[in-house]
Amino acid sequence: MPETSAVSVAILAASCNIILQVLVRILSSLSNAIIFRFITKEALGVINVRLLLLYSTCHCLSREAFRRSCLSRFDKKSLEKKFNLLWMIIPVCLICSLLLRYIWLNVLEEPDPHLVKHYSAGVNIVIISVLIESLAEPLYVFSQSSQFIKLKVVLEGTMLTVRSLSMVLCLSRWPEQAMYCFCFSQALSSVVYTLSFYGYFGYYLNSSEQKISPLLISSLRDTLPKFSKYFVEWEDLCLTWSFFKQTLLKQLLTEGLTILMFGYSYSQLLLYIYGGTKLSSGIGLTLMRWHCFYVLLLAINGISEGFKFAVMGHSEIDRYNKSLVCLSVGFLIAGYCLVTVFGSSGFIMANCLNMLFRIVHSFHFIQGYFQVPKYWWSRIVPHSSVIQVLIAITIITSISEMYLCCDSIYKWIWHFLLGAACFLAFLSVVWYKENELIRFVYEQWKKKESTESKPKLN
Repeated sequence: MPETSAVSVAILAASCNIILQVLVRILSSLSNAIIFRFITKEALGVINVRLLLLYSTCHCLSREAFRRSCLSRFDKKSLEKKFNLLWMIIPVCLICSLLLRYIWLNVLEEPDPHLVKHYSAGVNIVIISVLIESLAEPLYVFSQSSQFIKLKVVLEGTMLTVRSLSMVLCLSRWPEQAMYCFCFSQALSSVVYTLSFYGYFGYYLNSSEQKISPLLISSLRDTLPKFSKYFVEWEDLCLTWSFFKQTLLKQLLTEGLTILMFGYSYSQLLLYIYGGTKLSSGIGLTLMRWHCFYVLLLAINGISEGFKFAVMGHSEIDRYNKSLVCLSVGFLIAGYCLVTVFGSSGFIMANCLNMLFRIVHSFHFIQGYFQVPKYWWSRIVPHSSVIQVLIAITIITSISEMYLCCDSIYKWIWHFLLGAACFLAFLSVVWYKENELIRFVYEQWKKKESTESKPKLN
């Protein structure tokens, strides 16, 4: 693939992922705001924390390693072996899910049955839904490798929409059966997601587009596992195992600047609008403010760690895993100490320390990879004017929060308008001072427009 085409595909993939994540957060927030009116906060907490944490943990442990090791370009020589490897997700998912099911039902403290009914049914449905979605994983990886970039956004967005709408509709009719409503919406969305992948490729492989731009497969039967002497590529299997160990260790550790600066002063207003005084006062406000700082670290770590894993071989990943073992021990000790002293906020503090360690490790790796000067990272720090404006905005919005939030609707509207004005001022400074960044984004956008000419959903 030519370099410009590769960059365009990467920009398109990143743009689609950003759009998907924004849509996911917006739709989740809106649906939760509606659901919060129908069920108790205990039931909502169990669904959004306990059960969705089980859902994400099962997916992370079972499919993350396969995705990262098999997303390289498919070719005719390795096609059969790659699909064989991807179908191994099913037994891995089954083993991980059953193990986690035991932990969720027998190790973790069970919620009060008087407040949250049918908790075990929710756990079982989550396990089943993860297994259903894993059936679509071979087609998901193949679609991303074949540059069907927008397909992921459409299908995952559809799954989330189905889950949210069905949950809201069921709860509006049967608010006393919150767990069964969740079970139905979760199972329905998983079935829709899996059938959508098979339905789309079944349609595409029989359409005129397949004749114009043929794929490596001619029918869905080509994606099924085939037993032969050489079932999988040994190198892919080793890489998958390395990523699996790293994912497992990372799961023990953790379950930009703009968000940090504005988030501190507008957490109370957002929580007040979202859930009223039940959320905007007490520990909820403190937790959200710490999360704003955590998001900043996540943004930095996502970029630096993404590059690091893109260029690492499986032997380097194995060495990194050894450092994660030490980090996991330190994280558990720090988490225990900080939670003892600061309460719930201490757990987020421990995660922040974990992110800082991984950022430092990534920066050290990048410095060695490119053989750059010791303080190369100073070149990626925003312009001094941008930092000064952010500091001024933090002071202004903090004072505004003290006097304008959130006694009456008129005061918090003025608080919101002041924040909007500060944000526009911030964008203006970025526009005039970060010329290289603006130019780069514009050039990549123009390249994407000039190369994005395929009529298919890719």
